[in-house]
Amino acid sequence: MWSPAIRPGLIYNVYPQITQISTEEECSEKGKAMIYETDRQSCRSFLALAALIVIAIIAILYFMQISSLFRISVPPGSKGKTYRKPWHDEDRLLGPDTIIELPKPPKPGIDEPFTLEADVTRNDQNRGVITLEFMDNGKVNGSWYCSYSYDEKHYTCEAGFSGNIDVEVTYRNDEGKKDKTQLYFITKGNYAKETYVESTDDSSIENGIVYVTGFIEPDHSASGKLTITTDKEWSAQYQWLIKTDEN
Repeated sequence: MWSPAIRPGLIYNVYPQITQISTEEECSEKGKAMIYETDRQSCRSFLALAALIVIAIIAILYFMQISSLFRISVPPGSKGKTYRKPWHDEDRLLGPDTIIELPKPPKPGIDEPFTLEADVTRNDQNRGVITLEFMDNGKVNGSWYCSYSYDEKHYTCEAGFSGNIDVEVTYRNDEGKKDKTQLYFITKGNYAKETYVESTDDSSIENGIVYVTGFIEPDHSASGKLTITTDKEWSAQYQWLIKTDEN
């Protein structure tokens, strides 16, 4: 019976083609797998970076909040470079209907209203007088008036302010030593400063915000700062001081 001749190598030639096709398919699948794995790694890296950024933002906001809750009260005698601006403590100013916590020993008590007057200075130059009225409910009212001349200019300042005591604030001296016998208060109001130039007969009025802060000792000696500002960027600080016969 006749049978076709099988040429040598015919069968052998089929397998290389099948092997080649199989190899190309495997490479294609491996390539897709590698691309998929690379995309997964890139996605994981992006998510990890985004998570780190979110954690960093939350940490910054957290420490900002902690800083505001546990702020350090700078004493009136501190140098200008460490002086905390009073508007940073405006949250200590209480509303008109808020019940104010009254002081307990060793801080000075306020059993009845009393009034204090203090000389105001700036760079050792007299800048008028402030009057402070302390109510037995913890509220504080006051006024400031000064008139002075510098070169050819004459200045007149007037201000009124109100606020309250705050028993939570502890006095610290320049070395950081605490004195729990002193009572802190903070006030805020408005001021007007008139400037008159004698040579030109011109005058102008500056209006802004005034803050008066300070500490009272058990014998009612006291010290603090008076700060004026027009925009909370520029400001000028004045010192005030009340000494008793014992000091």
